[in-house]
Order: sequence, then structure tokens, then C-alpha cells
Amino acid sequence: MGNKTWQHIGHPFDQPLTTRCISSSHGTNQINSLSGNGIRIRNTQNLPSGALIEVCTRIQEKELCFRGIILATSKEDPSDALVVFDDHEEAFKARMTEQLCHIASYQNQQAQAGRALSDQEAAREWIEKYSPMFPKIETITCLH
Repeated sequence: MGNKTWQHIGHPFDQPLTTRCISSSHGTNQINSLSGNGIRIRNTQNLPSGALIEVCTRIQEKELCFRGIILATSKEDPSDALVVFDDHEEAFKARMTEQLCHIASYQNQQAQAGRALSDQEAAREWIEKYSPMFPKIETITCLH
């Protein structure tokens, strides 16, 4: 596993999302390598570790979805879950979706502070300020 620090993307709390269980037995015991990164979400259905899930959110009236595996839930709060990916395309979709969510959240925060930004202005500002620090998502290795 090496000395790699685990990084994750936290889904913004002001951006709604839904989760749907695809398979509750995908199995974290089948994960061979934890070299990937993930997304921390609110697991409102309290789905178990190892569940294959679909995560969906709406950005500008468009539904965006990706699939991942719940790697772990917090012992203190089972609704706090870390989702990882064993598919490069799903990992890419998840990262792009989360960037859009963070940009929308940034736009909302600026509006609350009295700054009305267009979608393009919010995206430009967020990208300049935060994209260099936004974690990449690498896939994990599963034994199938």
C-alpha cells in the first residue's frame, strides 16, 4: 500500500444528492489495493460497506449520476460514507460531477455574501482558486 496519504473529495452539504443501492454484496473484502481516492457523502439510507451504489445529483436541471462502492462508514455517524471506484470512467464522472457541485456551492456562498456571479464567473473563480488542490480520484483494484 505504500505511504500514500488517503485523500477524498467531500460532497458539499448544500448540494442535494440521492443514493440507490445496486448491490449490497459487492464486497469490500474483494478490494485488493487501496491506492485510490474517493468521495465522502451523506449515506442517508445507511447502506453497508461493500454496497455498489449509484449517486445522483442535479446541476442546472440536469441529473448527473455515477456508480461507486461504499468502502467504509464512520463509526460515529453511519450516514457518513466513503465511496471509492473500481472503474476509470465512473471515477472520472464522479470527479467532474463533484467539481460542478463545488462550483455551484461556491456560487451559492458568494450569493449569500452579496456577490451575484454568473455560472461562468463562478466556474472561472472556483477553478482559479481551488482546482489545483482538488483531489484526483484514482481507481481501486478489486478481485472479481
